[in-house]
Amino acid sequence: MLKIASYNVENLFARPKVFNTLDWSAGKPALDAYNEVNTLIQKANYTSADKDRIRILLKGLDIYSVNAQGAIRRKRSQSPRWAWLRKNRGKFDRQPNDNTKNVEIIATGRDDWIGWVELAKEPTNEKTTRLTARVIQDVDADIIGIVEAEEVRRIVDGLVAQGQHVVVLGDLNEGIKSDGNPSPNFDPLFNSTSPLIDCYSLEQKFLMSPDTVRPNIL
Repeated sequence: MLKIASYNVENLFARPKVFNTLDWSAGKPALDAYNEVNTLIQKANYTSADKDRIRILLKGLDIYSVNAQGAIRRKRSQSPRWAWLRKNRGKFDRQPNDNTKNVEIIATGRDDWIGWVELAKEPTNEKTTRLTARVIQDVDADIIGIVEAEEVRRIVDGLVAQGQHVVVLGDLNEGIKSDGNPSPNFDPLFNSTSPLIDCYSLEQKFLMSPDTVRPNIL
């Protein structure tokens, strides 16, 4: 009998801080705020009530904070408690010079800016990583599909050292997402207890440009 298994290992080496709390009552409000604010910022037009709510939610996510004057202001931090505000293009907010004034949401809708709220991550501890690896080992599938693989080189090196046959759909150094776009972190990969000879069909299924990047067969 051939045993096939697939795993999403996005959180193998790092995971959002919101999921690492010992008390779920601490993380759940932040996760709820994250979901709500990302829904609000997708609206075509922001009402005054939307802007007020977005500001409150960003404060709850530790992106904004309340200063000594009681105003909600941007928080400068290299390690936020819960999330980052990514602003790639356009204008989203403005911070008045007057410290008694709240930061203002100046975007009028989704078309005014490109950005999102992203959960802040922290490294997982060794025990968590080992437990995940133990599950994969105990299942002992003949063919394993792995997606959302961070640090793919480390995973591949470990599998090859165990005598596994690995197919990486992308470049081990630069990375290729399953949609064909460059990514330094994520590669779909397969490993098998037997050699995988016909990999072109896998490549055509998972890459939009199969003629550009060939699978690495290790």
